[in-house]
Amino acid sequence: MTTAVINGAFRPQRVTGQQRYAREIADRLIRDYGVDELSISSAAGPLSAWLQSQTLSFRNRDPEAVLLTLTSRGPIWARRQVIVVHDLFVLTNPEWFSRKYSITHAPVLRAQMASAAAIVTVSPVVAEQVSGLVGRSKRVVVAPNAPADEFLRATPAASVKVPSEVGERPFMLCVGSMDPRKNLRLLIDAYAGLPVSVRKEVRLVLVGAKSGNFSSAATASGTDPEGVIRLGYVSDVELATLYRAAEVVLFPSLAEGFGLPIVEALGVGARVIASDIPVFRWVGGDMVTFVDPHSEKGWRTAMQRIADGGGHVCEGPHRRELAGRFSWDASAARIMDLVTGL
Repeated sequence: MTTAVINGAFRPQRVTGQQRYAREIADRLIRDYGVDELSISSAAGPLSAWLQSQTLSFRNRDPEAVLLTLTSRGPIWARRQVIVVHDLFVLTNPEWFSRKYSITHAPVLRAQMASAAAIVTVSPVVAEQVSGLVGRSKRVVVAPNAPADEFLRATPAASVKVPSEVGERPFMLCVGSMDPRKNLRLLIDAYAGLPVSVRKEVRLVLVGAKSGNFSSAATASGTDPEGVIRLGYVSDVELATLYRAAEVVLFPSLAEGFGLPIVEALGVGARVIASDIPVFRWVGGDMVTFVDPHSEKGWRTAMQRIADGGGHVCEGPHRRELAGRFSWDASAARIMDLVTGL
């Protein structure tokens, strides 16, 4: 039986989508299957951390063990490596990224996929795209994201406390980094088109950090209209509180590999309006209301409906369906089955 060693290069990084996936999967592989993990210095800067990650294959003393790389930070080449591909946007939409990021990460991703013993993706949509690039002979399996425990925990409304910046007025919530594909400019413009009386009553709260990896020309910069509140990066506990307190969670992305905020929001019982793209249809199904990601009018109409008291809530049966479809334990087991079968 083939053994695995986890590439722990993700540990020092701030927790966003890929790092959350890596932590949840790695922790379960270590706990449930006794898998070892190779680490890098937590004090390393970005370049040093990347260089250290390139040596992990050689630090793997068991020549038969598979190096499992759960984020994009991994060796360009390894003796035996299984990589997780979260999306292919640096290849399909390089204009969304800074030139530096694009010219460094695109060839690395191509090389990793070409040399990998097998590939894991987070959705069937990404799996189909990857297979189209690497060929049907290479094994590609789907092990999706899932909501963390914090987002499945029932919390009485009386105990919910939102950040002071938000205040006590109702608000709509959008979660996502300042990334062009998150389509925040269109959402903000749609919100700006609502009557002033509505914007004074219902705020638009944006959660997500900025990054130098993205093209500055395509991010949601500019002056925000009255009613928009930017909170930046927040902790899981704060995020779960915001999901629970929001009138609705909005997710207007142009493209995603999975769409973790959808399952997180549904997990706490929030209602969700998301872009009508294939991966969101796969993730959300009839638990989500869908809007054309290119229609500013469509998003404005959806937000007006929420302000008027419309929409739906993800009730108990839907939450149970969600937990059944998306489980970190199940995804870890699927990855372990892949590795041991090589």
